Amino acid sequence: MRSPYGIVELGEDHIRSFKEKPLLEYYINGGIYILDSEIPFSNFEKGEIEKTVFPALFADTNQLGITRKTRFGCR
Repeated sequence: MRSPYGIVELGEDHIRSFKEKPLLEYYINGGIYILDSEIPFSNFEKGEIEKTVFPALFADTNQLGITRKTRFGCR
């Protein structure tokens, strides 16, 4: 994904470089989840799933499954 913003790389006490709208090396969270129906959601406090359920599941198992897609859409 290309950043819509310029990036400033910082050193300890100086600017190392400027990168204008670089291609990011990270995936974005598209907010589409497939979850096991056995997950006890009532045990989690209400809020954003990324801040409540996911950290707890990761702490218990040290893993979460993913599917990488580079493009979404209908044909």
